[in-house]
Amino acid sequence: MSRTGTILLTMMCAAGCGTPCADPTRINGDWMAHTNLGGAVNGANTEDHPLQAVPLLAATMPWRTLFMGSSDQVEISVGPDKHMADYFESEEGCDSFALKTTSVFEIKERDEGGQIIGGTHHEFLYEAELRYTGPRVTGTFRYQDEWVGLVDDRLGSLSIPRGELTLSTVE
Repeated sequence: MSRTGTILLTMMCAAGCGTPCADPTRINGDWMAHTNLGGAVNGANTEDHPLQAVPLLAATMPWRTLFMGSSDQVEISVGPDKHMADYFESEEGCDSFALKTTSVFEIKERDEGGQIIGGTHHEFLYEAELRYTGPRVTGTFRYQDEWVGLVDDRLGSLSIPRGELTLSTVE
């Protein structure tokens, strides 16, 4: 094959063969999460929901993430909780991916002696559509939560149809 043919074949393959996606383990590490909940918060008994105390929804909160390659899951440590999220590569491009977790957490209020005097138990769904943008990960998420009081019979639900998330690397 001539040199011109080789160059042409290389250019055609570069344009049509696609490039392999970057390793998803680049999500591994420590991040500072910045969350904007947007304006729409719906649900039942939302006035009793401890919204500000929920680590995944905090305006600023450290996260630690670890991609588990054998199961295509990401372990997300945020606040005192760990959650396993399914990792999905996006068809939009190699820098786009999604995370989805259905998990539980509790927020406990204790008295001086350590006895639980209040708090809530939560079962939630968190789905995020994310993209690497340089040293950051940015995107949107939706959150749904069913909760019950730990020491009383309060019940409620919360739905955030669209929030914004930015993860910045921690040095």
